[in-house]
Amino acid sequence: MKARDLEFDPMDYYDKYLKTSIPENASKYFDDLVKKTHTDVNKNDITAQNIRKWEIKDKEGEKKLGLFKGLRVFLIIVAVILLVVAIISILACVNSDSGSTVALVLAIISPIVAVVIFVICFTILKTKIDQLKKEDEFNNKKLQELYSEARQELALLYDAFDEFDFDRIVKQTTDIFSIDPVLKPEKLLMLRDLYGLKDEPNIDESIVQVASGDIATNPYIRVRLFQKAIHNQTYTGSITISWSEWVSDGRGGGHTVVRTQVLTASISQPAPFYSNGTYVIYGNEACPDLTFSRFPSGVDPDISENDLRKLEIKTEKHLAKMSRESISKGGSFTPLANSKFEGLFKAYDRNNDVEFRTLFSALAQQNMCELILRKEPYGDDFSFFKRKKINIVSSNHGKRIPPYNCNAFYDYYDNKEMKKAFVKAIKDNFDSMFFELAPILCIPLYQQTDAGYFDVKEHYQHVSTYDAEAFANSMSPQLFMPDAATTPQVLKVNFNHSVGDTDFFTVNSYAYQGVPQVTYVSKMGGDGHMHDIPVQWTRYDPVSKTSTIGVREFIGDKKQFRNLSNDADFKSFNNLYASSVKNHNFLGFFAQNDYNYSQEEDAKVSSLVKKYLNIKREVD
Repeated sequence: MKARDLEFDPMDYYDKYLKTSIPENASKYFDDLVKKTHTDVNKNDITAQNIRKWEIKDKEGEKKLGLFKGLRVFLIIVAVILLVVAIISILACVNSDSGSTVALVLAIISPIVAVVIFVICFTILKTKIDQLKKEDEFNNKKLQELYSEARQELALLYDAFDEFDFDRIVKQTTDIFSIDPVLKPEKLLMLRDLYGLKDEPNIDESIVQVASGDIATNPYIRVRLFQKAIHNQTYTGSITISWSEWVSDGRGGGHTVVRTQVLTASISQPAPFYSNGTYVIYGNEACPDLTFSRFPSGVDPDISENDLRKLEIKTEKHLAKMSRESISKGGSFTPLANSKFEGLFKAYDRNNDVEFRTLFSALAQQNMCELILRKEPYGDDFSFFKRKKINIVSSNHGKRIPPYNCNAFYDYYDNKEMKKAFVKAIKDNFDSMFFELAPILCIPLYQQTDAGYFDVKEHYQHVSTYDAEAFANSMSPQLFMPDAATTPQVLKVNFNHSVGDTDFFTVNSYAYQGVPQVTYVSKMGGDGHMHDIPVQWTRYDPVSKTSTIGVREFIGDKKQFRNLSNDADFKSFNNLYASSVKNHNFLGFFAQNDYNYSQEEDAKVSSLVKKYLNIKREVD
C-alpha cells in the first residue's frame, strides 16, 4: 500500500492520496496509450476544433431552415384563411340586398392578398428553403467527413483500450486491496469451506459481473447482480354510468336531469420487478462467532455538533433500556462507551459483546464514524452484515455506477473529451469499489489477521460458477430465453462437467409469461344499483428453459480474441465459432444439445488459444 503511514486510516488515505492519485494515474495511462499507438493528438485537436465549428454552423443552419419552413406554413395558413374570408364576404354580398362595403372590400382584397402570399411561398420562400436545404446537406456531409477523419485519427487509440485498464491503474496506485484476473474456483471453495459462505442457489438473482482479490491476505468477491422480486402491483379500471333524476322546483313542478358518475375499482396482484444490485463477500477469521447487521443510519452528513450530541443522548437512553431488558432475560448486551459510534453504526442485534468490542477498537470506531459522516462521494449508503467469518457489504451507489466498459469510447471524436470520459470512468469505478470495501478497511483487526490455511484437495473446475454465470449473462439473451416469455430472464448456472480445459455449465433461465386477465369488481353507483367494473390485469406464469454453455479461461485482450476468431482453423469448429464470445478473461460458446465436444477438439482449441495469447499486444 502506498502511503504506509495511513494504512489503518482509510478515509485519510483516500482524501490525502487516492482521491488525486487515481485520476492522475488514469490520465497518465491514457497518455501512455496515446504514445504507444502513435496517435497524433495535435492533428486530432485541429479536426475536433473544425468539427465544433461545423456543428455550430450546422445547428444554426438547421435553426434558420426551420424558421423559414415555419414562416411558409404560417403564411399558407394565413392565405387559406383569407380565401375563406373572401368566400364568406362574397356570399354576404350576394345574399344582402343593400350589400356591405366591408364585405365588398374583403371580397376583393382577400383573394388578391392570398394569391400574393401563395406566390411568395412558392417562389421566393421556396427558393430560399431549397438553398438552405442544400447548405444543410453540405454541412451534414462535411460533418460526416470530419467525423470519419477524426475516427480514423483515433482508430488505434480506440482499439488500445481493453478490459484490464481499470485493474492495471488500481494496481499501479494502491495495494490496499488486490484484484484477481479471474475468480479462481479455489478461492470460492475457500470462502465456502474455510469461512462458511452459504452459497445456496437463489433463482431470484443472477451474477452479471465478478471481481475478486485480497485485502491483506484475506479473500473478497465483489459481484454485480440482476435481481428479481415479487411485489403486488395495483391495477385500476373504470366505467361511466348515467341515470335520469326528477328534480323538483319547490313549486309543485320540476324537470328531469341526467347525471353521470365515473366508478373506479382497483385490485392488487403479484408481479415481478427487476433491479440491479452489488455486494462484497469478505472472509476473515477474526472474531469468528460474531454476527451483526447494520443498515444506513439516515443521518445527514451536515448534522451539527448540537444535533449529533442529541443523537448520542438518545442512543444512550435507548441502549440503556436494551441492556436492562437483555439482562432481565439472562442476556449480556452491554453498550460501548462511544455512544456516537453506537448511534451511527446501530449494530444492535450483535450476538457477542466481547468479540464486538474486540473487532471495533477505538480506532475502528473512529474510522467508521468518519465513513458514515462523509458527504462525498456517497454518504452513508452501505449495509454491513457479519455472519461469523463471512462479511457482506452492499451499497446503494453500487447499483447506480456502471461497470468500466472499454468499448465506451468509440463515440468520441475528440481525444481530449475521450480522456475526460476515460478518467471519469476509472475514478467512478474506483470510488464505487473503494467505498464498498471501506467498511472492512475501517477495521484494523481485519488487516492484521492473516488468512487461514486452506488446502484444495480436489480440483475439478477451471472456471468458477460465479464467473460462468456472469459469462452467460454476457451472451445473447435470446439463446436462453424461454418460449413465450414476456419479462426479462434471470439466469442461474451449475457446473456440469469438464472436457480438457473447457468447463460445461447448465444454464437455467427463469422468466414469466404475461397473460392478460379481466376481473369484474362490483360497486354501488349513485343510481342506487350495483355495477360491474372491469379491471384489466396481468397474470404472470413462470416459464423456464435449460441450456448448456462451454467456458474456458482466456486471459487476453479483445485484439487477441479477434485474431483468434479470424483464424481459419478456429472457424472450422462450426458450433464453437458460430457462438464464441469473449467476456473479461474467458472464452465461451453456446453448446447445442447435439454438440459432442471432444478432448481432441479441446486440445486443438487450447493450442490456438496459446498461439494467439503469445502474440504481444501492439500497445505493450
